[in-house]
Amino acid sequence: MFGWLATFGAPRREHPSTVQTRWFRLGPQALSRTLPTLGSVLHLPRLRYAPCLAHLPRGVIAGDALVAPLLATRLVGAGSAVTADGPREWLEYIDARGVCLARTYLLPDTDYLGWDALLADGEPMDADEWAPVERGFTAAQAQVVRFDSNMMGGLRLLRSTSACAVSPMGRSLAGTIAQAESVVYL
Repeated sequence: MFGWLATFGAPRREHPSTVQTRWFRLGPQALSRTLPTLGSVLHLPRLRYAPCLAHLPRGVIAGDALVAPLLATRLVGAGSAVTADGPREWLEYIDARGVCLARTYLLPDTDYLGWDALLADGEPMDADEWAPVERGFTAAQAQVVRFDSNMMGGLRLLRSTSACAVSPMGRSLAGTIAQAESVVYL
């Protein structure tokens, strides 16, 4: 009878929405062309990763340790959910073994036309065609970055830089996401 009184004045608990994920066949060559179009994003690399060296791409090299695992990407998942803070969208990079290599979250500062171009570059997969091998993802850190790509000696060099402008709203959202992922926000 007085159950409602026990919750009076208590913070409202939001029920998380269902996560929707669309899967695309998208390799490192396409990522190296399209990731730079996103602008500022929140990138969370995997805590530990041993790359499968037999599946490294041709024509693309990593310019730094943050993007090196992305060279093993075979599939990209475009995830979305509605949270207490509003809608949230991200990319999950999956290797040939089905392991999630990293996540990249969109921020208010992200170029959403770049997001659309990135997804348009991939080949959509049916929902029953593939399911991730692992269910959990543990990130090492969270960092706001911009991806950059240029040609160098016939190879496309993909790198990240933390020298990017982020709005106060973007920084706040990045901190909230990092907290939800239980990682340090750099």
